[in-house]
Amino acid sequence: MGGININNLASELQNEGIQVEALFTVDAYKPLTSSEQEISSNVEVNWNFYQTSITPPFFSKGGINYAESSNLTTVINTLKENSNHKNIDEKTNSAIFRAFAGKIIHNK
Repeated sequence: MGGININNLASELQNEGIQVEALFTVDAYKPLTSSEQEISSNVEVNWNFYQTSITPPFFSKGGINYAESSNLTTVINTLKENSNHKNIDEKTNSAIFRAFAGKIIHNK
């Protein structure tokens, strides 16, 4: 439930008036509810990686994220083919590193 928790933290930061430049979510899901997540408007960009295989024992799968305000937040949803909830972390590490490194270099 790390993706849900980090999204909740971004919402709490919004309540404090704090901007979030980048938010990375990997196969975030809410158990027994929708797999879609709304990203708060204090987030500049959300890179979301997800898969759609229902994986036992928790039968979890991620889903798309959407912006609370598309004028303020960019959401980049990337479906990771041939992955599941158990291996998606390893399959997204290099893509997250490249996006994060690009964000750091861009801000210098």
